[in-house]
Amino acid sequence: MYIVYCIYATNMSSAKNGIFVYEGTNSDIQQMKEELLRTNVHRTLVGARICQDKIGEGFVREAIEGADIIVVNYSNSNIIGFAAVTTHNHKKTGKYLYIDLICNEPPPTMQTRDMDTYIRHGAKAMLDAIEKLAMTNGCFCVKLSAIDYVIPYYYRFGYNFERVFIDGEDINTYLQTKQQQLITELRQAQIEKDTKTQDSLMIGIIKRFYIGFYGDKYQSDVSSSDSTTDRTRLADTNGIPMIKMITPPPHSSSSHWG
Repeated sequence: MYIVYCIYATNMSSAKNGIFVYEGTNSDIQQMKEELLRTNVHRTLVGARICQDKIGEGFVREAIEGADIIVVNYSNSNIIGFAAVTTHNHKKTGKYLYIDLICNEPPPTMQTRDMDTYIRHGAKAMLDAIEKLAMTNGCFCVKLSAIDYVIPYYYRFGYNFERVFIDGEDINTYLQTKQQQLITELRQAQIEKDTKTQDSLMIGIIKRFYIGFYGDKYQSDVSSSDSTTDRTRLADTNGIPMIKMITPPPHSSSSHWG
């Protein structure tokens, strides 16, 4: 077990609180995978429950089983969040971390008396831990794929659409400005629960920032439909590639860094 950081409440020293990172092939990470894949009394995977059943159990299982890094968020010795992370190597730019899945339980709606006695971290703490680990391991970036409702959340913490970095510059300033505009409008539409505007903005985001959207491979996956909405829906389901640089981005105009 590798601990990036762990914080203990002063009056509950026996309780496990904080962000723990399990990596490698030792028994610690295997035991943690087994815990996340355990079924509860409702015959639901523990990992799927933490994801509030918004992610299919098949994908949850696949992400956990395939991870070489598991990040766990403990509060009062209870698992309230986790991330499944894999390590990749790009032939030109080197090593990076990819967050295949990250889930965190929302805080309880009702405050209880004992909640003041222990620490509760949000998903941001797990992102911080993953980014620290990426830096320690010499990775140039952290990547993930974001579906519509979490795009503004990741953008707030420094994640950009991967497409912003592709045109031979460290950052393409035009695409950076367009990204900010679209994400700001998307967040406002989410706040206002304006689904029609959200759908329209996501179509614009996917067309402009989903790498390979107009490529033969992607189009063959949706060849059964001539609807622009259906074509963009698949991209939204898969998530839009986002990236946070850990070291200065490389200069490359050839292709994305997949």
